[in-house]
Amino acid sequence: MYIQPDSQCVQRNRGSLSAFVACLVTMFLALAGLTFDGGRVISEYVEMADIAENAARAGSQMIVDIRSGNPQIDVSAARAQAEAVLRLSGIQGTVGASQEVIEIRVRRSVSMKILSLFGVGNRSISITRRATPVVG
Repeated sequence: MYIQPDSQCVQRNRGSLSAFVACLVTMFLALAGLTFDGGRVISEYVEMADIAENAARAGSQMIVDIRSGNPQIDVSAARAQAEAVLRLSGIQGTVGASQEVIEIRVRRSVSMKILSLFGVGNRSISITRRATPVVG
């Protein structure tokens, strides 16, 4: 036995499935954007932090006066070494050095590929790493 649906009920619900599907598609697109673009930002952060740490470590190895018992960082050599590591890695940054510590600051902007559809602009990543030589 077949029951005929009420024609007024059908008329009221017409188009509601289309709105539901449009909302679902938008939600899944936003989720894909968070996953993809968020992963890119995290990946870029980890890569930049690694390069900054390596540059700071390389600069802190430029030590003088070890045998005199007063080890210090050779400031000009440390800066040159850290800048060389940054240059080889293709990242621009600033290098600060004193006789006790070397500091590397790097910054990069990551563009959003999918989230830009929702008005999310570029994200800026800024990292500071320091290294202090330990003699012993």
